[in-house]
Amino acid sequence: SYTIIMWEVLARLLPYFHLQDLSTHKLLLGVATNSMRPKMFANCPKIIKLLLIRGLDGDKNKRPPISFILKIMQNLNLIINKNQESLKPIFESQELNERLDLNKKTLK
Repeated sequence: SYTIIMWEVLARLLPYFHLQDLSTHKLLLGVATNSMRPKMFANCPKIIKLLLIRGLDGDKNKRPPISFILKIMQNLNLIINKNQESLKPIFESQELNERLDLNKKTLK
């Protein structure tokens, strides 16, 4: 899934890296039964964390469509490019919260 790839790129780790002793069969079974998801990594910006949590939902009907994820990433890109001097406040900015609403599948 796109969310797993996004997690992997942002964390710079393989998903389930902490479960190296687990057999491949048990790992696949855990993922397939929705009981196993990658752990959230430290220092993850809130907006990205919310997107990852939604994208990793065990209920596939609750996961956002790729078009929604793409719009969020495009909006993040616009905001980051507009505010290149200081990236930390961007992920908690009022502008970002107003433009993106992760409780819905559409953008405001």
